[in-house]
Amino acid sequence: MERLSKKDINLKEWEYEYQQRDRHTILMSDLWSRALFGNFEREIDLPVGHLDAKYTTSSKAYTKVDKKKKLMEALRKACEDDKYVKYVHDMTLNRMKEQLELCKDIAGKIKEDMSKEEIVNLWKKFDKQFMDVIPWYYIPYYIVEDNLISDRVKKGLEKHKGEIEKITDMNNALMVLMFPKKKAEFQKEQSEVYELVRKAKNGEKYESGTENYLKKYSWMKTFIVLPTEPLSLDELRERVEEALEENSLEDYKLQLKQKEKNTKLAKKLIDKVKGDKGLIKNIEWARKYGFMLTSSVEQSLIAMSKLIPFYKLIAENLKVKYDKWIHLTSEEIVGILEDKIDTHGMIFISVKFVDLNFEEKIIQEEIIIEKNDDLAILVKYTQRIYDKSFARIDIKIYDAEQNRLNDFYQNYGFIPNTHIEILVVDEENQEFYSTDGIINDKELLEIEFYIPENSKRETLTVTINAESENSKSSKILQIFTLGNEKTGGASGATGP
Repeated sequence: MERLSKKDINLKEWEYEYQQRDRHTILMSDLWSRALFGNFEREIDLPVGHLDAKYTTSSKAYTKVDKKKKLMEALRKACEDDKYVKYVHDMTLNRMKEQLELCKDIAGKIKEDMSKEEIVNLWKKFDKQFMDVIPWYYIPYYIVEDNLISDRVKKGLEKHKGEIEKITDMNNALMVLMFPKKKAEFQKEQSEVYELVRKAKNGEKYESGTENYLKKYSWMKTFIVLPTEPLSLDELRERVEEALEENSLEDYKLQLKQKEKNTKLAKKLIDKVKGDKGLIKNIEWARKYGFMLTSSVEQSLIAMSKLIPFYKLIAENLKVKYDKWIHLTSEEIVGILEDKIDTHGMIFISVKFVDLNFEEKIIQEEIIIEKNDDLAILVKYTQRIYDKSFARIDIKIYDAEQNRLNDFYQNYGFIPNTHIEILVVDEENQEFYSTDGIINDKELLEIEFYIPENSKRETLTVTINAESENSKSSKILQIFTLGNEKTGGASGATGP
């Protein structure tokens, strides 16, 4: 593997893509980069070449502008055919199923007296299969992000605009019709945790339900290969007590009532358009993708949480602390376990191990207290908009540990009194709009800004900076202005 220098990276060739909800360590960057370079084209089954990726210490991910453009052009064309839409849907779920089966198999073979050779063989199996999984964190996301299916539904609804607007507005119709029928794991988890809260509120003994809850949902606190333990009984008790203090059970009940109303509304709308077979088919695809996008990530997290004992065994045999093994590449892990890399008396610096020597110096330190980058900035915003309209951004700030699934509608774990700064710039990096504010008593900051008449078609970049007493985080979004072409813009909730 060649070592890159600063001159090898031209920042103008790269664009921001997303921010990982948790740390993107050396091991994860290694796995992701190899998968996107070596396996992406084969998995996506389109002639798009490899996908370049760059990760920073702030867990932000960047991609090459020209590669992304070529990819999206090919993907848009491919998704005109339902066969390809089905291929992506089915392959995503199949890859996650394969991952779960392999992780169960590895977990079942773990024993304390395993030889290094056995550990290496299992790790290589995991590495090989994970290379096939990683592209599927991206491919369906690109389809949903670019509205390749939702735009079909939106176009189809226009033919029934008169009938629909007798019932509700077009944007609301689009939202409720595309909402998945199946419940994701985080929705099931909400139901069960609030049942514990209900029992506690009524003075009933809720402890009997905690074991079953933890068996099914403790994985939600974990993340890929990071050294994070599953949710403990004490942490669950704290969540229940916190929910009681914040009276979030009542908010959850209101949320359920709204979902029930939306379900009835969706059924009413379906009855109006059921004769339009093409529209019904696209609504079903939108629902399937909405569920699959969340469920596939959940299944992957469930699978990898089963390997925590395996990760600990690897760290033990590497002779490093459990929270440090993620700072090695996969190749280095194998090399150390196979005794091809001798790390005794050495330290890993600048992509190589060097001799570790100590020279005592007396220095005067300036103590700088840095704020933690641990806020989950969740937004619901206008992604595409035409001129003479208001773009809207709704912002909620959560403790990242308490909202690990980035659920915009979660009723607990808010960070109150968070200061928010918003800067919107155009493609020439000139300020288009800016503002700041404090999260209100509804735990929400609502922002609107106007897109003037005759605005050109371009991409606006939105930077959101959030700062509380102990934490400081940021998030970047893109809003596409469509000029005077009244094609509208769907909005959606996203997370880091």
